[in-house]
Amino acid sequence: MAVTMADITKLRKMTGAGMMDCKNALTEADGDYDKAMEIIRKKGQAVAAKRSEREASEGCVLAKTTGDYAVVIALKCETDFVAQNADFVKLTQDILDLAVANKCKTLDEVKALPMGNGTVQDAVTDRSGITGEKMELDGYMTVEGASTAVYNHMNRNGLCTIVAFNKNVDEQLAKQVAMQIAAMNPIAIDEDGVSEEVKQKEIEVAIEKTKAEQVQKAVEAALKKANINPAHVDSEDHMESNMAKGWITAEDVAKAKEIIASTSQKMAEAVEFLDEDLKTYRAGKANPAVFNAVMVNYYGSMTPVPQVASINTPDAKTIIIQPWDKKMIPAIEKAIMDANIGFTPQNNGEQIRINVPALTEERRRDLVKKARTAGENAKISIRNARREGIETLRKLQKEGMPEDVVKVSEGDIQKETDTFTKNVDELLADKEKEIMTV
Repeated sequence: MAVTMADITKLRKMTGAGMMDCKNALTEADGDYDKAMEIIRKKGQAVAAKRSEREASEGCVLAKTTGDYAVVIALKCETDFVAQNADFVKLTQDILDLAVANKCKTLDEVKALPMGNGTVQDAVTDRSGITGEKMELDGYMTVEGASTAVYNHMNRNGLCTIVAFNKNVDEQLAKQVAMQIAAMNPIAIDEDGVSEEVKQKEIEVAIEKTKAEQVQKAVEAALKKANINPAHVDSEDHMESNMAKGWITAEDVAKAKEIIASTSQKMAEAVEFLDEDLKTYRAGKANPAVFNAVMVNYYGSMTPVPQVASINTPDAKTIIIQPWDKKMIPAIEKAIMDANIGFTPQNNGEQIRINVPALTEERRRDLVKKARTAGENAKISIRNARREGIETLRKLQKEGMPEDVVKVSEGDIQKETDTFTKNVDELLADKEKEIMTV
């Protein structure tokens, strides 16, 4: 049977397949539309199977709300070209509409919904055969509440958010909240929703960042004190380049490297000490770091508890200590009691469990006083460093360093002193807030 353009056009509208695919399918099916559609579907299955190992990193993300119920769904493909195709976007929208209409709870439920001559999964496979790209339904989430809102970032179908509220909310306000979620990608609604593990990781990141910033500022101050421009020695390549240009001497380079190494080491050790000290202050929540200073007799050697056992915090009020050697359980239990840190360990023969008691008001104030003392000691170290730096500058001035260079360097040292003092104040403020929070 001869295949006409009208036949091809009709099958294209039914399947969305290309003209040649439709012509070949109709020819093979001898003009039978049902058979031709099955041929195209099988081709899609073959393509999908062949490309199953490929990465689908592009796609279309859409969201929809019905008032008290909202859904977001993602249909992935291989290229941006296909992701922006009108038929691909329409398929995503059709699947979303079906999911909302049936109030599906899981992605598997969505895939099993009837669509066309098969299921949603069949429709995705068919589209994969038409485009020649791997496709997969990869994301599906729902929320329910008194009111819900959705947001499609810049209407580009690449980032969508859904949010549910426990009471009716003004539509514009709800949309702004959804936009804020898209912008900030929060991990929880409030602090109570953040796990202790995540909090600890964020604290560690912030501490490392602060350390790096403090070290860098101290290095720059030390370089300026030695009359060396930090911009000339900020990297090995830069040093070699500026030395070749005659801007600095080999002696300057050697001196700069020595200052950088020694200052970095001193600052790193000082900040690490303060960091570790503050970690040991118990603030009413489970914190493994409080055991860093608890020493246990480990076969004749006094060793910190974290070095002889794993310490986990399944929740904010519970600590589990699992010794690597069960024979150490009694010794660890005794060490905790002797440390007088306010814990009563419970030994079940396999591990030590500690229920973290709430701190009394008096104990909280004692800890705040202790933290302030540690902070003042840190400030004394900063002032001592300032005094030593200025004394060194004035000694160099007597040896011939220009007075204006000394004055500028003294000003830089004072700026660094102010910066580090402010950092100490911020650390203390955070710790005091943590301790006093009930």
